Amino acid sequence: MIGALMKPLPLTIAIGGAGMGTGEIENLGQGALDMVLTVKTQMEMRSLVQAMRIDYIFSKKLPRQRELQKYARDKIDSQGTDPALDGWGTPWQITKIAGDSFLLSCGPDKSCNTEDDIEQIIVNAKGRFQKVDWD
Repeated sequence: MIGALMKPLPLTIAIGGAGMGTGEIENLGQGALDMVLTVKTQMEMRSLVQAMRIDYIFSKKLPRQRELQKYARDKIDSQGTDPALDGWGTPWQITKIAGDSFLLSCGPDKSCNTEDDIEQIIVNAKGRFQKVDWD
């Protein structure tokens, strides 16, 4: 899928960049690359979360943060890239918020707990695979 997204990229940049300066074209290129890396990260995140959920069903445990890189490398085939890292080369994080466990990518800025983070629920406080705000 990522390959399919990359094919029209040069044409898109050429058409969109016709009236732009060098800096604007570089920004457009970086924005397109970040979009592709976001899609890649989300796809790999889904695979990793799915593996964690299957293991959770049987063991009621999630990997610890210190085990996460090895766990990802053992469980995920990311077609040539390191499955222990998100699209920007940053290690995955497991975080808990109000008893809910999330897999977190620090996003394009490579800093966690910022606006561009990407997260997906692994398991909520009630042992379900969705975030529930029914109060």
